[in-house]
Amino acid sequence: MEKIVICDDNLPPLKRLKKFISSGGYSVYPFENSDLLAKQIKNKLEYDLLITDLTFDSCINTGEDLAELSKQEFPKIPVILITGYSPFNSKYINLCLDKIRLDETLLPAINRYLKNN
Repeated sequence: MEKIVICDDNLPPLKRLKKFISSGGYSVYPFENSDLLAKQIKNKLEYDLLITDLTFDSCINTGEDLAELSKQEFPKIPVILITGYSPFNSKYINLCLDKIRLDETLLPAINRYLKNN
C-alpha cells in the first residue's frame, strides 16, 4: 500500500484529509508540524507522495521548504501543495491544488501520480 505523508498545521483539516485520502485505499501519515516533518525527511522517512499546506503559523519550514527538502532527499517522490492562496509555482512542486476544490481534485491527482511511479 502506498504511503502518503500529509502536513497541515490546522488539525481539523488535517484529520479530514487523512480520512478522505484513507478512503481511497492509501496509508496516510499526518504531520501537524512542518519542522518535525523536515527532521523526519532528513532521517530518511519512507513515503511515496508528499502533500503539504503552503504556510505554517508556528513553524520555521514552509510547504515550499518541505517540497525542496523532499526533492533533495527523494527526487522522484511527487509533491502536491494545497493552498487557499493563488496558484503557487515552484520547481519543487509537482502540482498545486486549491483547498476549496480538494474533494474533486485530490484523489484523482494522487491516483495519477502514484500510478506513474
